[in-house]
Amino acid sequence: MPGDKITFSIRFAENTSVTPLSNFSNPFYQSIKKIAIFRYDDLWSLLDLIQMHRIENVKDRNNRTSQFLKFEFPVSLSNNGTKIIGEKKSNARVYLILNIVDPVTKKQIKWPKNFPVKSPVFTNTLVENISNKKLSDFKNE
Repeated sequence: MPGDKITFSIRFAENTSVTPLSNFSNPFYQSIKKIAIFRYDDLWSLLDLIQMHRIENVKDRNNRTSQFLKFEFPVSLSNNGTKIIGEKKSNARVYLILNIVDPVTKKQIKWPKNFPVKSPVFTNTLVENISNKKLSDFKNE
């Protein structure tokens, strides 16, 4: 439903040397201990998630039923959770295929061949259109 919150979490095992790091430049991402969390909670959360993470799949272009997504976030490597191995941070990449199913028909929804990147620009507001309509109706009398 429009406005539903979407959270995608990636949990690393406690005994692994990899730990996700926070990235304060991305307002949709945070890390808590061994969990990387992507959270979208506005009116267009699903479209925001897709737009920010989608990658093109040329093979699926003609019959697009899936969105291929890439999540990338910083990680560090440590030895037993204490000593950081190396001074350099690295990025982890997680790939995901997203399908959306119509709740009534239970069929997959096809995606547009060209995914919209921004909303259309309107030349007039609704109020201006109504005002113009009233003026034109008045002139015809």
